[in-house]
Amino acid sequence: MRLAVTQSFNALHLTPVLASFLQEHPAIDVTALEWANSEIIAGVADGTLDLGVAFGPIEVPLSMQLLYKDRLMLACSKDHPFASLESISLHALADEALALLTTDYGTRQALDRFFEVQELSPHRIIELNTFASILKLVETGLCISVMPGSPIDATPAQSGVVFRQLDPAPPIRDIQLLLPSTAARSPAAVAFGNILRDRFR
Repeated sequence: MRLAVTQSFNALHLTPVLASFLQEHPAIDVTALEWANSEIIAGVADGTLDLGVAFGPIEVPLSMQLLYKDRLMLACSKDHPFASLESISLHALADEALALLTTDYGTRQALDRFFEVQELSPHRIIELNTFASILKLVETGLCISVMPGSPIDATPAQSGVVFRQLDPAPPIRDIQLLLPSTAARSPAAVAFGNILRDRFR
C-alpha cells in the first residue's frame, strides 16, 4: 500500500496511525510518503497512491472524507508562559522569536498574509523547512511557532510542545482523507482509512 500525507500531518499524526495499522495488518507492506499537497491529490487521482491526506479545496473527482479542521495555532514548550493560557493575543507574538516554515510553503504564505492583514510584524523569524525541525526547536523553549495544530481530542506526538488558540484565529482548512473511486480501492486502503477516521472521530 502506498500513501502520502502533508508535512504537518506527518509530524503530528502519522506515526500512531501507522503503528495501529501495522499491528492489525502485519503482513501488508506499506510505503508512507511526505508529499506536497498538490502532489498528493494528483497521486490519488492517477492511481500512484492508494490513499492520501491533504487539505482542500480539492477540485478533482475523488472520494473525500473530512478528518478534522486544521487550525493554525500557537505552539510553545510546556514551560513557556503562554502554555498556562487558553488563548493568546496574536499581537503578543510580536516580541517573540518565531520558528516558521520557509516562504516557499503554502502554509507560510497563508500565515504571512494573515499577519499582514492583522498588522503584525514579528520581531525575529527563524526559518526551517520541516515541521519536525520546528517542533524540536520549539520544545527547547528558545522560540515559539504558529503552525497547524493538533485537534483538541488528539494528542500530539511531541509531549514537550503544547498548542494554544490565537485571538484572532487564522483561517481554518479542511483536512481530507482522499481515496480513489470505490472500485479502485484496495482492502488495505479501506482498513487504513478506517483507522484514520477512528482517530479523529
